[in-house]
Amino acid sequence: MSDFKFNCPHCGQNVSGGDALQGSQIACPSCQQTLTVPAPAAASVSEPDAKIISTSALLSLACSLGLGVGSVPGIIFGHVAKARIRRDPAICGKGLATTGLVLGYSFLIFTLVFFTVGFVVLNPKQGRQITAKEEAASSPGMLAARLVDEVKIGDSASESEHGMKTMFSAHGTYMDSPVRDAVNGGFISYVMKVDPARPMTLRCKYWGNDNAARRFDMLVNDKVIATQQLEFNDPGRFFSVEYDIPQTLTRGKNEVTIVFQAYPRKKAGGIYGCQMLKC
Repeated sequence: MSDFKFNCPHCGQNVSGGDALQGSQIACPSCQQTLTVPAPAAASVSEPDAKIISTSALLSLACSLGLGVGSVPGIIFGHVAKARIRRDPAICGKGLATTGLVLGYSFLIFTLVFFTVGFVVLNPKQGRQITAKEEAASSPGMLAARLVDEVKIGDSASESEHGMKTMFSAHGTYMDSPVRDAVNGGFISYVMKVDPARPMTLRCKYWGNDNAARRFDMLVNDKVIATQQLEFNDPGRFFSVEYDIPQTLTRGKNEVTIVFQAYPRKKAGGIYGCQMLKC
């Protein structure tokens, strides 16, 4: 038997009664007035609260489905949605927010990797420009000790000895120095000796006032090892650039083919010197 409580209709006293007393008459323990025991009140059944789908969760999923920049708002909306859902059980959409976050972070990582790789591809390795201070500190004897082979630019005998091949190329003299270049996507190639057991560096000499119309790749045995842009690199003086050659291209070989390949509508050079050196 379960007890229930009710109030005396005469004095308001709170009275306890059991199911068996329902409808019977008893005396109020406070005012002694006769009262009839009522039926117990039916327990109220609460309706579950209606669930509301989080707008932030929907926005998270929608934004994350858009590649690139859309992934960043998707991540933000996803975190906002999950925080609100934790605070308010009446809000649903946790799965949508989670999906939006997973997609958003995945697209963001993909975008970062894509642009990083693209930057590396579009901005290939550069050679190391020798500073004026380094040039002054380097004696002819030090350079001669490293020398393996040299092409004397503009010297027909030397260029012929090195198996020169060209397309859209010409040579001349500037600042009393012989120079050769290739225009409009042309090229210049030489066959040069290397030390098969030592790391090699290609050292080239340029004029510091040459402008941006000069952009070309440096290839060794058809492998691009660097890209050179001449754009007022060292105004008023000649300067040298050294290009390290991967040893996989020279190991076990006595000679390699060096190519200066101009970009379309660009020039390769002018080249004032070309030496193969030990690193």
